[in-house]
Amino acid sequence: MKTILAVDDRQNSLKVLAAILADEGYRVIRAGNGREALEIYSAGTRIDAVLSDFKMPGMDGLTLFKKMNTGRQAPPFIIMSAYGTVKSAVQALKEGVNHYLIKPLDYEELAIVLAKAIRTAR
Repeated sequence: MKTILAVDDRQNSLKVLAAILADEGYRVIRAGNGREALEIYSAGTRIDAVLSDFKMPGMDGLTLFKKMNTGRQAPPFIIMSAYGTVKSAVQALKEGVNHYLIKPLDYEELAIVLAKAIRTAR
């Protein structure tokens, strides 16, 4: 079973996302912010992909990606944002993020993107 680290500061969004990913057959670890996600990752927890909100207080999704990518290669990383712009998407992809999704999420697209990111990483 593949493990997804889902990161979002909105608890209701995180709960729905976790339920949908679990229905797709993933084990889901939830983090309510970037700092919590970084602690989980730094503890050596096996993570097959990260699905992170872009705009969060304290540490945004792109900063989280950069911090996870320090010292070792981060797992496939997908950013999602309700405030997406072409500029922020291009910046994230240039930095090495695997994919950028606009909220509200199309859950069929999410399943495809996530499976492809995990498959490509292997």
